[in-house]
Amino acid sequence: MFTQVCCHRIAAMAEMARIVLEEHGLHPLPLNYSANVSFKGNVQGYFLEVPDQEADLARTILSKNNQEKYIVRAE
Repeated sequence: MFTQVCCHRIAAMAEMARIVLEEHGLHPLPLNYSANVSFKGNVQGYFLEVPDQEADLARTILSKNNQEKYIVRAE
């Protein structure tokens, strides 16, 4: 299964984060397969998803790349 690790409002930013994870050897889903969500109005979000076993490492990598405010934590 896959875990959501971050959410960006801009597709290009989500794609850049996905590329960073791939460069570190992780396996994020391509954005066109990942969950996208619409909020009130026409604001959208793009979730970045990785295999469950890579979620903690993905969050660490994103934190080290100034993506802290976009990280999604499991509840």
